[in-house]
Amino acid sequence: MVEAIPSSNNEFSADLYRALVEANRCGRLIHSPFSLGTALAMTSIGARGDTKAEIRIGLHVPEEEDDTALGEGYQDILAGFGRDSVFVANKLYSQVGYPLSEDYVNFLKTYFQTGLEQVDFSTQSKRQNAADRINKWVKSATKSKINEIISADSLNEDSRLVLLNAIYFKGKWLYPFKVGSTSKEKFTVSETKSLMVDMMVVDARFEYGVLPELDAEAIVIPYAGKRLSMVIIVPNAVNGLRKIQSSIGDLMRDGQSPADRLTKHGDVKLSVPKFKIETTLGNLVEILTSLGMESMFSREDADFGGMTSESGPSVDLCITHVIQKAYIEVDEQGTKAAAVTAVRSSCGCSPGSNPRVPKRKIFKVNRPFYFQIVDSTKDDLVLFSGHCTDPTQRQ
Repeated sequence: MVEAIPSSNNEFSADLYRALVEANRCGRLIHSPFSLGTALAMTSIGARGDTKAEIRIGLHVPEEEDDTALGEGYQDILAGFGRDSVFVANKLYSQVGYPLSEDYVNFLKTYFQTGLEQVDFSTQSKRQNAADRINKWVKSATKSKINEIISADSLNEDSRLVLLNAIYFKGKWLYPFKVGSTSKEKFTVSETKSLMVDMMVVDARFEYGVLPELDAEAIVIPYAGKRLSMVIIVPNAVNGLRKIQSSIGDLMRDGQSPADRLTKHGDVKLSVPKFKIETTLGNLVEILTSLGMESMFSREDADFGGMTSESGPSVDLCITHVIQKAYIEVDEQGTKAAAVTAVRSSCGCSPGSNPRVPKRKIFKVNRPFYFQIVDSTKDDLVLFSGHCTDPTQRQ
């Protein structure tokens, strides 16, 4: 299963991106399929029956793999972080006195490095205190890039668990862009609109190539250490982002990566706009339901028997909210990116070879584009992905 996690994550990434685009939630988008997938994987460990099966199918977990194999896969990936400027943290907040299964808590601690803290959701003032403690953890885990994921008003007396995943990345380019070379250049937003943006420039050797299935070309921009890279896909047509959005999933089936298709490596004059994006995806219940994960949101159908102890009272535990906030900033030195995913549970829910290339390739990112941040040591595991239609906007 260690080898299967990147493949499963990337297929889930393709499904999630398609669903987000179809839901029209993303004029500009940054999100972390890895963060959401990790939170859902931890949730699946406590699920049983159809609820467990739906989550595992939605995450593209191989049918033959059990919970231990799934845990070992994530354990291997998480063990490699904390270095190379990637930091991942998991946390479980539970209602004081709630009969959590000791086996469930120990499993998350062993394989996902998940800490446990008890809070009280019973009154408004105590819910405010609980939200403050949760958000304080979020702020610390994301180096203050994301300061809040949950509000006291989103909690109630039926809240029982809040399961969190946070990922933070700060990477310097292997080939930094010179600050003095950044200048205003035209970025064509559409056939009728263009604007002036801060365009960074660097001359270096990069992997690049064409992706005919997307009517686009792509480039891999490595970070220092060469483990992590940003992959940027630029359509040939000004309005070609829609083609990428509708077809990127086809390139990522069976765990493939767009970078796998690039066959050229040579000198490139690369121009990339500085940009910053913050995204709040809100409640992802409808998105995840569209991906087949339905019963976990139903009081009647959800089965999270693995989260509670056998000696505890029988409760109708189900998921009410799945929320993600994410952030990315790209400049001459490198990239800062962060994401937090919160899964809230309550009692009583509502629903090969390098050919010869020209001496110097000109690669300009001067129209709406798609991007990923991937871990090349884990089969291009997608940590973050999104698209940028206007580099001058923040939200």
